[in-house]
Amino acid sequence: MRRLNKYKSDIISILALIIISLIIILILVNFTNIFGSKMDFISQHVVFPDYLRKLFYDTLDFFPNFAFNLGGGQNIYNISYYGLYNPIIMFSYLLPMVPMLTYIQVSMIAILIVSIILMYYLVRKRCDTKISFISTLLFITAGCLIFHLHRHIMFVNYLPFLLLALIGVDRYFEKKKCSLLIIATFLMILTSYYFSVVGLFTILLYGIFKYLETNKGKITVKDFFKDGFKFIFILIIPILLSAFLLLPTLAALLGGRTSTNKSI
Repeated sequence: MRRLNKYKSDIISILALIIISLIIILILVNFTNIFGSKMDFISQHVVFPDYLRKLFYDTLDFFPNFAFNLGGGQNIYNISYYGLYNPIIMFSYLLPMVPMLTYIQVSMIAILIVSIILMYYLVRKRCDTKISFISTLLFITAGCLIFHLHRHIMFVNYLPFLLLALIGVDRYFEKKKCSLLIIATFLMILTSYYFSVVGLFTILLYGIFKYLETNKGKITVKDFFKDGFKFIFILIIPILLSAFLLLPTLAALLGGRTSTNKSI
């Protein structure tokens, strides 16, 4: 009970932020429409995950290499961008009875709520309740977040893993433990290999900030580069772990635009 009282103001702040975000969603969908646009959301972000789930149940293969029912059949890695190994999409494989449209809508709202909690926690480690609340509120009301959860989910669905990776950076410099950083970065890449490039750059910049914050007045050029290379090596680990997605996707991208001399 004392523990709850200690964090009472934080719990109230987080609940208020979640309620505000849900109200914004209700306003966005005009209290009647589904959460998700009628264009890209329905035609891409629901259809492709639904196809991937059906393909898994048809083949029971986590590593398919061919999509039989897309066009005349094609390399499965041509659509890896749509969530081939996205952990959020793959969780839906456990719920075959739930329509994909419903699953995507609920999962996007869950992503928003989890992102709010992680963002608040990340700021709260340094600032008081008021600043943490205002900072997270600015995060929620940024045009890109809820708008893209409603329209183009792949632009923002990696955010929980990015925020978790930033928390992992704190943990690495404070406790010298890198497991959270590696796992969160790995999941971020699987969720969106495209936006993970910017995500990795963000993690690197935050790592530099955290290093400077942790070693005030004790930094030498030699130690900076030595510790910096060690940190970069840690970031390379999740990249190598996700090579089973990145390399075939790269091969598909490079081979998908070959020129032809055939004439009709």
